[in-house]
Amino acid sequence: MSPFQEPREVPISEIDVLPALDPPRDEVFSRLLERAARGELDVFHGAVPLSLITPFSRVYDPSSHPAGEAAIQTVMDDWRRGSYQHMWVYPANDRYVMSDDYIVWMAAVRGQPELVPCWILGQPTVPGVVGVQGPLEPGRVRQLLGLH
Repeated sequence: MSPFQEPREVPISEIDVLPALDPPRDEVFSRLLERAARGELDVFHGAVPLSLITPFSRVYDPSSHPAGEAAIQTVMDDWRRGSYQHMWVYPANDRYVMSDDYIVWMAAVRGQPELVPCWILGQPTVPGVVGVQGPLEPGRVRQLLGLH
């Protein structure tokens, strides 16, 4: 069955397998994730103001694909029920860059929460993050990345 016919039937966990929904690759983010997975880079948890988060690509738009739009709506529905998804971000200059969580990002942009739960790759050096916790244990980071 084509995901274009029944977009709600595509689980968010499988959204990566649709080539039209592949976000552009951010080499900095990829290197930071690899270092974090090896325990070479600290990862923190914090509530980052939405106003401080910027997407790596300003043109990538998963909502233009029916499965992407359905996934955004699912994230928003989950948030309404109190189940929040985190974004992975890293500090760069005076912002936090989001490179891979465009579905969550677009749901946040639509819902306009003041704060967004994030996993922060490296020290949270940009002021404004609330409730910083960490660094996380390397085993926990690998678990979050699905690397057990």
